[in-house]
Amino acid sequence: MARKIVVLRETAPAVSAYSSVYLIAFQIDFTNLGSISAVLSSRMVHGLATVVIFMFAVACLRAQQDPSPRPLIRSVVEQYARNTGSLQDFRFVRRVARAELDPSGNQKAWTASTSKADFEEGVRATWLIARDDRPLTANEQRKEEWEARRAAREWRGKTLAQRKEIEEKRSRKARTEREFLLELPEALEFRSRPVEIRNGRATLVFDFEPRPGYAPKSREAHVFEGTRGTMWVDREDRQLVSLHAETFREVTMGLFLASVDRGSRIDLNQVRLESGAWVPLNQTVRYAARILFRNLKRQVETQYRDFEPYSGPVWRGD
Repeated sequence: MARKIVVLRETAPAVSAYSSVYLIAFQIDFTNLGSISAVLSSRMVHGLATVVIFMFAVACLRAQQDPSPRPLIRSVVEQYARNTGSLQDFRFVRRVARAELDPSGNQKAWTASTSKADFEEGVRATWLIARDDRPLTANEQRKEEWEARRAAREWRGKTLAQRKEIEEKRSRKARTEREFLLELPEALEFRSRPVEIRNGRATLVFDFEPRPGYAPKSREAHVFEGTRGTMWVDREDRQLVSLHAETFREVTMGLFLASVDRGSRIDLNQVRLESGAWVPLNQTVRYAARILFRNLKRQVETQYRDFEPYSGPVWRGD
């Protein structure tokens, strides 16, 4: 009686996409062993085939369960960059606190500013609403709002060439930041950890460290050569939930003109709105660096709140 080995299709259907060639190779008809049966008994052939099939199934399942996370990380980073650009579609409040630190890491100076990002006459506008965590007075608030309206009218009054020149400068800066972000998945090696639950949602967890032999494409990307940390990714939406990264050694950039010290770190978090959009929640950057002959030691905390989608008219110059 002819018996076909089809155990892979039954025990591991998820691997069928890339195992069909191997399935064909292992279609053995044990009633027609031919020259093999002259050397090996039927029992030996059955045992050998079972071992081979078992080893192959384990290998396929392991590959299915633990694929390289790099394609996923690329997608997550690209989506994070798009989220940053999508902030232009929201009204929100942003608080930025800056601290100057002494060589021991103690705070020696501190300032904070809270601003409202909104639209005036269809033009993106931002104005201050609190200074050092104290709300502005009524007169200060009116002045800030007046300045925002004035800036909006000034922008509408610019010629097309003037607006294009300003927008091109902004675009160059945005491209530089985007290129730096998109190099992250290539410059680092990722290792999966067990799934965690964050805010009631399943979260994929990846530890990362420098990728051996990787040559940075930009000056800023040299920082990845001395960086390790952990990334949390929403399993359903494939969105970045949290990131912690820290330098474990000094990193030099730009022919010794700038360097980032060991122990510099960044922590950031995103949150999912009821609409399904992902937006920044907070970010903390603490760094010690040398730029030319100037030493810097700072901490910058950025917090976001009160997101509202903007659906009003947007002035585009036409």
